[in-house]
Amino acid sequence: MQLLGWITRATVPARAALQAAILLGVGIWSVARHRAASAATQMQLRGYEPLPAYIFVAAAALLSSCLAFAANVFTRLPTGSDAVTYHLPLALRWLQDGSLTIPASRAWRYGMPGNAEIGMMILLSSGKQSLAVVSSWIPALMLTLSIYLLAMWIGKENRLASITICLIVLSIPMIEWQIFSAYVDLLGTAGILAVFALLLSTSHGKPGDNFAVFPSALCFVSGLACGISVGTKPIYYFFATVFSVFMVWVFWANRKWAAKTLLKLAMLVVVGLLLPSLFWFARGLKQTGNPVYPMQVKIGQRVIFAGYGPSDLGSYQDFEFAFVQRKREWLAYPWTEWKRFPGFLKVPYGEGEGVGSVFATFVPLGVLFFFFRAWVLRPVSCRDWILLLVFAGIVVSWWTVMQRVLRYGQAILMFACILSVPLAVLLQSRKRRAFAALLVASTIATSMVSASVPLHMLTGRIRKHMWSRSQIYAYPKLIDDLPAGSIVLNASGIEEKNFPLAGKELTNRVIASFEAPPELTPESLHASGADYLVEVVPGQYSEYSLPSSGATVMDDELVPTGKDQIRWRISKVGEGNGNLPR
Repeated sequence: MQLLGWITRATVPARAALQAAILLGVGIWSVARHRAASAATQMQLRGYEPLPAYIFVAAAALLSSCLAFAANVFTRLPTGSDAVTYHLPLALRWLQDGSLTIPASRAWRYGMPGNAEIGMMILLSSGKQSLAVVSSWIPALMLTLSIYLLAMWIGKENRLASITICLIVLSIPMIEWQIFSAYVDLLGTAGILAVFALLLSTSHGKPGDNFAVFPSALCFVSGLACGISVGTKPIYYFFATVFSVFMVWVFWANRKWAAKTLLKLAMLVVVGLLLPSLFWFARGLKQTGNPVYPMQVKIGQRVIFAGYGPSDLGSYQDFEFAFVQRKREWLAYPWTEWKRFPGFLKVPYGEGEGVGSVFATFVPLGVLFFFFRAWVLRPVSCRDWILLLVFAGIVVSWWTVMQRVLRYGQAILMFACILSVPLAVLLQSRKRRAFAALLVASTIATSMVSASVPLHMLTGRIRKHMWSRSQIYAYPKLIDDLPAGSIVLNASGIEEKNFPLAGKELTNRVIASFEAPPELTPESLHASGADYLVEVVPGQYSEYSLPSSGATVMDDELVPTGKDQIRWRISKVGEGNGNLPR
């Protein structure tokens, strides 16, 4: 509506009210559907039994780790490289501008779809910055429920195995870390899984059998879930394509349905898909002439839509080497996990890496068992072979197209966990004691390693009495005292300072490090619109460029950062250069 000129400024309360209304509507529909189906579902449950003690022990270990993360984040501030580099800065810029437009810099990080950042923006408006991580909790709940429904579908309503698979998924360090950070991958993955959980859990039999006619609301909500993923980041365009192919196949396989019914259901899917994602395509088309900005689209050497190609993303070309040292080490992954920058605790986990010992213990074997079962099972299960072929196709796509980045393959990890359901059913029925021992031991081991990081941070702050924002984020205290509305150029060369430099009250308007001019001259500094220049010495610019640029040093100090001290310099730029460019 803002792009069409119907409104000039979208306020945070209005956006929050709209999203709350949508959430309430979906919630009412879900409860009504659950009550209508609960009686039938209870009659169909197989293998129902009281949960054994080892499930509670494993869940307690996982919960203890989560509590450690929660205690750390709510007494600290949001962390995570991508979160403080561009997810939170983008949400804050939208909040300050009252607009979701692409900045004039056209930086690719600020040009991607931002469904997840909208939630962060609303939570940042509360004034409690640590609440921004709560935006990841709804996706985590969606993910858990979707995994449970899919596990029940593939495991023939085996409740115990389904709960076990949920525990395995939540034990994955990458998932746990993202639950307590402001990353967007969890929302995209949860949306895609919710699509198939809704559709497959309502079907009976195997793919290829005729489905009962899907309820209209189910088609709409499935499209809505897919649209949420599409509006999260471009990598989910691929998974949306998989969903679209699936729906075309379902409609074709059930072409005996009335043409009017098929058309109605297809339109509901399309409308649901476009509602949470169309804005981002329209914004890109209006502002840049490229509906899929920042992605470049070209055929051969001819550029159809200008944007960023793979070569423009720099180090992202070898990003896989953040997880392995050589490509052949993927053969031993996840049994040997490595991280390029593990920190001083040498923990190979983080928001972007780490699947943990529980996953490594059961899931690879579970996928192999699923393949073996499909190979020897008679009569042949079309469902199992279709699932294996789809899984193999997605893995090949991740290897060739997604640059082997683990976060981009979260949906594949979830898929692998779901394929492990038959192995979990077998082990829990025939080798329960051994299975219980392995599950509990691996869960405790992974939880202890993951929890060691937030606990170390928390105890360190308690011991050193480091509670102020400037101490936690390690930047000069003067940043918190700048006049409200000050435009701060992050010239430190440290991308992770983009969010911290907004100050304690988030009143500074930060020009991100990736928006900073390549050279510091009076012209480039004036064009940036900055009021203050913040540097680390030695840093991004030459020592001799500052005097000639017209900036005056107003603070030069050493700031403790871990065991080291970093020299920071803050300079005043003339009398200011106006507002941050939009």
